[in-house]
Amino acid sequence: MSRFIKITFLIITLAIPVFIFLFLKMFGKNEFDIPLYYQDEGSISTCDKAKSPFYLSDSLFVEGKGQLAFLFENGISDKTELTNQINRLKDSFKEQMPNFVVYANAPLELEDTEITVVKNEFMSFIQCGYLTDQSNQYVLVDSQRRIRGYYGTDLDEQDRLIVELKILNENGDN
Repeated sequence: MSRFIKITFLIITLAIPVFIFLFLKMFGKNEFDIPLYYQDEGSISTCDKAKSPFYLSDSLFVEGKGQLAFLFENGISDKTELTNQINRLKDSFKEQMPNFVVYANAPLELEDTEITVVKNEFMSFIQCGYLTDQSNQYVLVDSQRRIRGYYGTDLDEQDRLIVELKILNENGDN
């Protein structure tokens, strides 16, 4: 009798995880979403002119699909590292890459990348344009002109940016 109980227990122990897996595979739906920034009513602290809900201004947004902006302050980021990061992003997404723009406070040469130089009041520009007071970071904007994330230049932040870009592409917001 104990052999029968052991076999029954083993079958049940193996069958339950298989049943749960099959149930979730057939009836479950994986949905991921990334947060929307500055969409709740209230004031925005970085810029007195900005109102909530915040949408990127028409002058900063390229129509059609999402946008990834890099806010470059000369002397802080290494240009070679930045070029490698940009190439990694472009290689990861090819056709699904959002419009990529770089705003810098001084002239900058990067391969295959358009650079907009904002010489005067760079900090004011990024505070009111992208609602941040940190330069040398990426800002992800969806196709509806809403800010979806801020990302640093280290490898962990780059990985997070790539994952969240994939989520935006899957959800059709890019």
